[in-house]
Amino acid sequence: MKYVFLLLAIFTFSLSAENFLENHCYDCHDGETKKGNLDLTSVKLEKQNLDLLIKIHDAVATGYMPPKKKARPPELERSKFIETLDTKLMAMSAPDAGGRIRLRRMTQLEFQNSLQDLLALPRLDIMSMLPADSRVSGYNKIDKALDFSPTHISAYKDAVEKALDAAIATRSTPPPVFKQRIYPASLFKFERNLAEGQFVLLKDKQLDPALPVRGGFEDQKGYVGFEGPDYEERRKIISQLQSSSKSSVGILNSNHNSLRPEMGVAPIYAGMYRMKLSLWGFHWNQTKLEAGPEQAAALYAHEFDKRQDGGRLLQIFTVPSMKSNEVEITEWLDSQEVVIFDPVSVPEAPFGRVGQIAGRALKHVGPGVAIDWFEFEGPLYSSWPPESHKRLFGDLPIEMMPKNSDMIPPSRGEILSDGKYLPNKKDFLSASDRKPRLE
Repeated sequence: MKYVFLLLAIFTFSLSAENFLENHCYDCHDGETKKGNLDLTSVKLEKQNLDLLIKIHDAVATGYMPPKKKARPPELERSKFIETLDTKLMAMSAPDAGGRIRLRRMTQLEFQNSLQDLLALPRLDIMSMLPADSRVSGYNKIDKALDFSPTHISAYKDAVEKALDAAIATRSTPPPVFKQRIYPASLFKFERNLAEGQFVLLKDKQLDPALPVRGGFEDQKGYVGFEGPDYEERRKIISQLQSSSKSSVGILNSNHNSLRPEMGVAPIYAGMYRMKLSLWGFHWNQTKLEAGPEQAAALYAHEFDKRQDGGRLLQIFTVPSMKSNEVEITEWLDSQEVVIFDPVSVPEAPFGRVGQIAGRALKHVGPGVAIDWFEFEGPLYSSWPPESHKRLFGDLPIEMMPKNSDMIPPSRGEILSDGKYLPNKKDFLSASDRKPRLE
């Protein structure tokens, strides 16, 4: 009841409320008696004592106070007191003008999502550029966890510039579209796996005699390594096949570090790309392809030269047994992101690789996933310039900047391409388009 006295004074309680305290409470709860260690005459009105006031309200409202041995207050007087106190408590409980949540900055994710939505970007990855958010009691959205410093300002500036570079079109026409069907035997990341014996060459759901199944050390157990008298010969055969073979490739091993089966593409231009695959599963029984349970496979995108850092999942597919299944996805890829295939349902072999275990593929038994072909097309745009550019410039035409202009041009990075990946800028782009320029 400590708050009641000052509530009366500051909030101008009605006379009936003051009379109620004097007639029914002060006998036991004044400065001399202090029954229950409570002096109602010295109550201070402070918001942090709101819980105590609520208890007082509830005690009177339920009839717990005044106690039954005391004379009961008239019902009209008690109701009026409860109503008056309830009004004042509700006012004290109301949030401050600024709301219950104190002003705070955005988290990394909120800032990234806000920029992406504001600029209509299909994808934006700037979180790695921003300082990590702190946590309070396990939460990263509490104002105390979201500190702000000159480091944050500098990082936000760089992140915004990256987002603007991604949003602004720097050419009057859309980038040229690359489209090609790729056969797995032609891929350089499949070459070593085929040579070692993690992968097998298939044709029409059977073994392709162009490349024998690899065996060796059948009389031994455990790890034997990938070297052998047939290794270099197998590499020569595969090298000859790569330019013309349209055979399927069966994968007997889970992905293993640098031997992950990359699909041989790394876009020159960021954008939406359509990817199609023909896949089927099988059970490998010492060179025999048999029907088995459905398998699963996935496509990932990895930043160039960071293919062992996890990457981001594009799609997971169901792979039927001994029946080719064509699947298609359209996803955003950043420039130079490498597309990697993952036979997620194929378990890891002992010692890591089938081709390094005694007997190799010749004696191996287990599930497998086969790729018939992979088709890659893009970048694809529904309109040009893209919506992100229109958000900034509306319908203004994209034109060459005047020579000796004082205006700062938007950046256009160097056209990157690795000769091992498609599209190859030397073959795909004209000489004038290989150089960074604004048009």
